[in-house]
Amino acid sequence: MLGGKVTVTLSHFEIDESGFLRGDNRQGTRPDGTSFNYTENFLVTGIDLDGTEIEFFGHPTDRLTVYGGFSDINTKTLAAGLNSFVNSRGVPEYKGSFFGKYDFGKNGAGLYLKGGFQLLGSQWADNENSYQYGATHRIDVGAGYRWRRFTVDLQLNNITDEVNPTSMVASGSNTIGPPFLWYMTVTSRF
Repeated sequence: MLGGKVTVTLSHFEIDESGFLRGDNRQGTRPDGTSFNYTENFLVTGIDLDGTEIEFFGHPTDRLTVYGGFSDINTKTLAAGLNSFVNSRGVPEYKGSFFGKYDFGKNGAGLYLKGGFQLLGSQWADNENSYQYGATHRIDVGAGYRWRRFTVDLQLNNITDEVNPTSMVASGSNTIGPPFLWYMTVTSRF
């Protein structure tokens, strides 16, 4: 697009996985009435993922850089001992992002600003689809200045301090994105 300054890709994907164990947290009751937690492993007989994804990146102008994309994801899991469930734990319904950087300087020196956002659709928090994390977003901003051989850069990530579940990592556990973080770096070219 734009005379070759921006590239856009569109794809459709289908992924089938089968024959692996997944653990799930359970709660049991002892004869004396007290409860205890345990992990039950079950055979996943199949996971079907399909979706559509669009991505873009490039330089619409000499000073502006953009990149990002959007994915729509559908999943269905079949597991021995459990009913089939849709939208597997840790897989969001959609993901989207847009980032950009604008350079105000000339000849590789001067001020630049950068920023963007990420969107993450709702996702199931357990294997039975009984509890769902809602959709979330994240905003990152930054600025920098280049002077001669030096660059000073300030990056502020997740400025709204959102809790973003990002993926399933283990039985009964979902990974969350980091809270608000900031980085300041000073670099020099030799």
